[in-house]
This record gives sequence, structure tokens and C-alpha cells, in this order.
Amino acid sequence: MLLDVFSLKKSLAVAACAVTFTCALTGSAYANDIADQNQAPQGKTGIGANATNLQTAYDYWERGCFKKLKKDYEGAIADFTVALEMEKDYVAALNNRGLCYAAQEKFDLAMADYDKAIELAPDYADVYFNKAELYLDQDKVQEAVNSYGDCLKVNPKHVDAYYNRANCYADQGMYNEAIGDYSSIIEIDSEYLDAYYARGSAYGRLKQYENALADYEFVLSKFKSFYAAYFMKGLVLERLGRNEEALATFEEFLKRTPNIDIYADRIAAAKELVAELKK
Repeated sequence: MLLDVFSLKKSLAVAACAVTFTCALTGSAYANDIADQNQAPQGKTGIGANATNLQTAYDYWERGCFKKLKKDYEGAIADFTVALEMEKDYVAALNNRGLCYAAQEKFDLAMADYDKAIELAPDYADVYFNKAELYLDQDKVQEAVNSYGDCLKVNPKHVDAYYNRANCYADQGMYNEAIGDYSSIIEIDSEYLDAYYARGSAYGRLKQYENALADYEFVLSKFKSFYAAYFMKGLVLERLGRNEEALATFEEFLKRTPNIDIYADRIAAAKELVAELKK
């Protein structure tokens, strides 16, 4: 019996996002960096992480944002706190201070800031998203799913919320629900390759191999260097009894994939699969 990747406990969709470097920028780290993208500092004031002579709450918020990007979380927290002392209802400062507390694993302080931000601005979708990420940091998956849902009620086109909620569903074996969320992403953005790849993994776990194959082939038609998709396509072809095509696909995976640690397990598995298929 060939390696049954589809039965692994951990969601392959999550693992794939960590290693494929596709043109779709997704995942919590990126999303947190742009959580205030509609209010992010544009540099027009000349304020950076080392700016002095600050005068307004916005000035402190802007410098805090630059410090956050440099991972100077203590400095950023100090600036966001000053901004809040000047304007107690400064929602963007609460949200960003919460992100800094979360990065320091000060979960209670982060949650307090997010909850206050939601109280002041219940239509601020990214705060719900960040709150969901905070729950995940604490392995509170159902609470995270609920918060992603709250985010989507406010912004039904928040693709990162769909994506991360789908990954939560997949990790819990709720593959139909995961497929629904991945499909919602594709309806919003037909070029979101990670969603196709992850949906293919969910289809595979449901033994819907033709659907899985279609998703992997779409990914590879758009991005030839999505290495993990070759590996998964090979597995699906083997399940469908198309062994010659499976062998060719695994060999293509081995030819294209860089021999670095992050791919080591799949490369080793692919070599074993090639040997077995050649018997």
C-alpha cells in the first residue's frame, strides 16, 4: 500500500502553505502584518520607528506601527498606549497593541484589547480575525472558528478568514465544511491557488479523487513551481489506478523540487513511491 497522506492527522493544507511560496499571500503571519491595511501608515508624515517630537495620537500610532513591523513589541506597545491615553477610543491603536501582546503571548491582555476594539467598532472585521488567530494560538479551535465566522459576517469577502476557518475544519475532519469555505474563496478570487490546493487535499480525504485531481492540475497550470501539488497529484493518480501517470508525476516532483529540509519528508516519500511503482 502506498503512503496514505490523506489520512494524516494534521491538515496538509496548513503544511502546504508553509512550504510552497505561491503567489497567493495567505496565513496568519501575513494577515496580522496587514490587519490595519485600510489605516496603515503611508509614510507621508515622515514618521518612522525612530521619530521624535510626536504631537498627536496618530503620530504615536504610526510610530508604533513601524516598531511593530520591526518586532520591537515593547516599544510599539508603549506608543500605542500613549495614543490611547490621548484618544481613549482609538480602535486601531487597540487592535495593534493587541497584536503586539499576542506576539508576546500575553493572551489575556491581547484579548482585552480586541474585545474593547469590537465594543467600540463592531464592524471592524480584522479585529475578529485577529481574535480568531489569538484563539488558535491557545489551541481553542472552536472559539477560533466562531470568531472567523464573526469576521465573515462583517466582511463576507475576507478570504483569509475563509481560508483559516477551512483549515480549522480540515484539522477536525470536517472536510465538507472545509471544501465549502475553500470554494467560497475561489468564488471571490479565482486565482487563489492555495485554496485550490487545500480543497484538493480535502477532496482526497473524502476519496473524491477526480475532484482532487482537477484542483491540483489547475494549480500546476498556473504555477509550475507549486512543488507540493506534484506530490499530491501523484498520490491521486495512484488512487485512480493511473500508475504510469502517477510515476511520471512523482518523477517530475523529484526533478523540480529543491533538496532542502522543508521538503525532505516528501522527497523521501516520493523516492519510495517511485521505487514501488516501478516494480
